[in-house]
Amino acid sequence: MFYHLRYNRVVSGLVRWEVFTQWQQNNITNIDIRALYGTGPRFRLMDSKAFKFYAGTLAMYEHERDKKPEVTYKEIRGDAYVSVTYKANAVFDATATTFYQPLFRAPKDFRILNQVTFTIKVTKHFSVTTNWNYSYDAFPAAGTPQINYDVSNGISYVF
Repeated sequence: MFYHLRYNRVVSGLVRWEVFTQWQQNNITNIDIRALYGTGPRFRLMDSKAFKFYAGTLAMYEHERDKKPEVTYKEIRGDAYVSVTYKANAVFDATATTFYQPLFRAPKDFRILNQVTFTIKVTKHFSVTTNWNYSYDAFPAAGTPQINYDVSNGISYVF
C-alpha cells in the first residue's frame, strides 16, 4: 500500500510552500505502517518549455511500526530533494526525483529514494503513469535488505 498526497502553494515566482502526507505498508521491508507528515519550501531552479528543475528542503514527522519484531518509531527526518522533468510534448513527460532523508538526531541513519515516472496524459485531468522506484535505507527494519526497487503503474488526477 502506498498513498501520497501533496499540496503546494505559490509564495513567489521562485518559491512554493509544500505540505504532504504519505501512508505506506510493505511486507518486503517489514513495515506494518509508515505515516509521514511534512512541510517546507520548494525552489524553482529552471522552468523552460521542455525542462523543469526543482529542489526542496522539508522536515517531516515519521511514525513507523515494524512487523516482526514489532517496534514503533516516532522521529523527525529531513527531506531534501531534486526533481527534473522533461516534457516531450503535450501528452508525454518523464520526471526523475531523488530524495535524501536523514534522521535529524542521527544523521548516519538516512534513506535515499529515487523515483522515475513516465506520464501519458489521457484527458485534461487524468493521466496514466509508470513508476520505477529505488530505495536505500542505511538502517532498514529487521531482516530486510538495504536496497529495494519496484515498478508500478497507476493513474493520476490533477485538480
